[in-house]
Amino acid sequence: MSGLRALIAVFLVLAPGLAALADDGFSPPEPRSARLWQAYVAAIVAVLAICVLGFKNAKRTHLD
Repeated sequence: MSGLRALIAVFLVLAPGLAALADDGFSPPEPRSARLWQAYVAAIVAVLAICVLGFKNAKRTHLD
């Protein structure tokens, strides 16, 4: 059982180093700030549409 514990301990010690060695040098492109306002406008419109539909008069159902 102590051999298994030793193996687990070695793995836990080496795991962060192995993750660092796995870096391939990729860096994502910088986002274009010119399009950032469009994302904010789309999010605001979506939230407003959800609120309008969510707070619509509940008496307008067809459950009568």
